[in-house]
Amino acid sequence: MLQSYPPPPWHLTGFDAVLMYASLDDPEHDRAERIVRALRRESLRRGARLSAAKCLHTLYSFVPPPYRLRLSRKLTLEAPGMRTYYKLALSERAAGHSVEAAVAARQTLRLAERAGDLDEIEDAQRLLSAAPATALNPFRRQLDRAGNLNTNSPVTAYAVIRRLKVDAMRRGGRATAVECVRSLLTVAALAQDTRAGLRFARELATMETSSFSSLALALALERVRRMDEARETFAESLRLARREGDLHRATKATAGLLRTRSEGLVTKAELRWTMPEARREPNSPPDYRFLRATLGFVGVGR
Repeated sequence: MLQSYPPPPWHLTGFDAVLMYASLDDPEHDRAERIVRALRRESLRRGARLSAAKCLHTLYSFVPPPYRLRLSRKLTLEAPGMRTYYKLALSERAAGHSVEAAVAARQTLRLAERAGDLDEIEDAQRLLSAAPATALNPFRRQLDRAGNLNTNSPVTAYAVIRRLKVDAMRRGGRATAVECVRSLLTVAALAQDTRAGLRFARELATMETSSFSSLALALALERVRRMDEARETFAESLRLARREGDLHRATKATAGLLRTRSEGLVTKAELRWTMPEARREPNSPPDYRFLRATLGFVGVGR
C-alpha cells in the first residue's frame, strides 16, 4: 500500500507517518493529495474505518475552505465525535449556515461534556457564543509547556503534568486527564525513561481501552524485557486496532508479534490484515523517543 510513496525524511514508518508527511512536508501538493486519496481507497477496501476517516481529516487541511463543508459532513458520518463535529461547526459557520453551525456546536459540547474534555468544552462554548475560534486550548498549551524538556527536567515535567491531571479530574475532565497521562508517556519516551514509561503506560491502559493505550503498554513491556506480558498485549493491541479500523496501529502491533515470535496468539485473519506493511517494519523495537509517532499521528472522533 505504501510502496508508491517516497519515504518520509526520517526513519519512522507506517500509515500515519505517510499521512503526516503528505500533509506537512511534501512540497508537491497535488501529488500528496493523490496519495492521501489512494490511501483512503485502500483503507475502505480493507474495511479500515478509522484509517479512512484519518485520510478525510488530512484532506480537510488540504482543500480550500469552500470545499471543507462537504468533507466535514462526510467525516462526521464516518467518525462521529466531538472533534469531527467541531470541524463541521467551523465549516458550517464559514459557509454562513448559522443554524447548522449551532447544531454541530451543541453536538460538540454534548460529546465533550460526556467525555470530560475541558478544552473541547471551551471550544464548543466559544462557537456557540460566536466568538473567534482562534484561542489556543488552555490545557493542551499547559501540557506542551510542561513537557518541553529544553526548559524542564523530566522530574519537573512529571510533577507539573501530574498536577494538571489532578486539576482536570477535580473539574470532571476525564478525557483531559487521559491526555495528561499521554503527555507523561511522551515525556518519559523523550527522556528514555523506560521504567517511568511502563508505569505511565499501565496507568493509561487502566483509564481507557484503545489500541493507542494497549500498544503503548506493549511497547513499554517489550522495552523492559517483560516478554510474556508484551506478547499478550501486542495481540490485544492488534485485536483492538482491527476493531477500530486503524491500519497504522494494527501494523505496529503485528510487527511486535513478529519481533516476539508470538503470531500464534491471534487468528490468521487478524495476522494477515496488515502483514505486508508489518514485514517492512524494522526488526528491532521502534525508537522510544518517537513513541507518539509510533502510536499514530492523526486523531479524529472521540
